Amino acid sequence: MSRRRVETNKKLGLDSEKERLRQQKALEKAEKRRLERKAVQDRIEGSTLYKVLIKGAIVFDVVDAGMGLFEFAGDSLSFLVSLGYVAISATVVKSVRLTMAVLMVSVIDLLIGFIPGIGDVADMIFCSSLINRSLIQGF
Repeated sequence: MSRRRVETNKKLGLDSEKERLRQQKALEKAEKRRLERKAVQDRIEGSTLYKVLIKGAIVFDVVDAGMGLFEFAGDSLSFLVSLGYVAISATVVKSVRLTMAVLMVSVIDLLIGFIPGIGDVADMIFCSSLINRSLIQGF
């Protein structure tokens, strides 16, 4: 390193023991945050609701698309199942924002299904369970 660079680093305090301690604390803090996030993710993936709705939801996706053909009953059943996603986001993930997003997607799916004629086709395309699952897994 050049002499000018060493002098500048000393003037700015970049070459001091204080700076090295700050960097070490920042690294420890980042590692602590990473471990906390990992613990939350493990708690989420270990919950029974998550295992039932998220891991075993492939069958429900097919059933949900088929139930979209029935006017009121299919949409109501789909909404009731989507309340399970709301329960996961509220009790397991414990995030108000995520809970509101999941609830909004579920209500939009319910309202789309109530549109006569077009709602049946749109309900098969707009699969709220896929969206809710990706929201929860991505959180």
